[in-house]
Amino acid sequence: MQGAQGSAGAQGVQGAQGTTGAQGPQGDTGAQGPQGFQGAAGTQGAAGAQGNQGTQGVQGAQGAQGAQGAQGAQGAQGAQGAQGNQGFQGASFLAYTVLTVGSGTFTTGANTNRVWIRMVAAGGGGGGAATAAGSGAFAGGGGSGGYVEKMFTVTPSTGYAYTIGAGGAGGAAGNNNGAAGANSTFGPVSAVTITAIGGAGGIGMAAAAGAAVSNGGAGGAVSTNGDVNGTGAPGGNSLRLGPAAGWSGFGGSSHFGGGGVILVAAGAGVVGGLGSGGSGAAVVSASAATAGGDGGDGIATVFEYAV
Repeated sequence: MQGAQGSAGAQGVQGAQGTTGAQGPQGDTGAQGPQGFQGAAGTQGAAGAQGNQGTQGVQGAQGAQGAQGAQGAQGAQGAQGAQGNQGFQGASFLAYTVLTVGSGTFTTGANTNRVWIRMVAAGGGGGGAATAAGSGAFAGGGGSGGYVEKMFTVTPSTGYAYTIGAGGAGGAAGNNNGAAGANSTFGPVSAVTITAIGGAGGIGMAAAAGAAVSNGGAGGAVSTNGDVNGTGAPGGNSLRLGPAAGWSGFGGSSHFGGGGVILVAAGAGVVGGLGSGGSGAAVVSASAATAGGDGGDGIATVFEYAV
């Protein structure tokens, strides 16, 4: 039979440490810790490559005008012009003469060696106007004569021929055209003759009720052989609007006189001034047939000088 267990003996001395056991398996990942402080900024990176050029923008509004620039330096003096023609030396005016319609001889004074001629031809007559029951007529005006002027060297106490043209007669009462004015001439002086050309007559008009036009006469054609050669002015056209409404053509005016004036009431044409055309006649609401105005005679002025 087994006896009772005795009491435990005293603890013995601790033995030496055993070798390290094998590593245990890795534990589960722990919870994420709080975010750390932001780090310091890094250094700036290198510049990127240049991008492509953009499209051109819309043109801007024009700027205000700038202040005026300073005046430029004066240019160099131009070359000297050619010498002009020699003027008359110590010319003295001696006399003044008017030559009227007709032909004759102009005789220079004893000391005259220059004459200055201003001359115009005669004007044309205005047209005539016819009549008929319930009708009207308005005729065209005559043209003025051409103009010429010239300085001649002449011999003292010497005669020189001239002709001053007569004005053209106005068209007779009825549908009749005015006559042309006559030419005016002076010379020859040293084989040169100056000529101004007469103006043409205005066109007459037949009586009727409807609208119509009659032409004015042409002005004298360009003059010849002068220092100044001019044409005459044309006469005015007439216009009939109806038996009682319209106007006749005016006469063309010249350098020496005014043309005959237009008519809106019944009547004969008006005579033109010197070298000018007569106006056309007018018939209103079957009034009597009337004649056109005569053209003005030509004229010349002669200035005598001693040089």
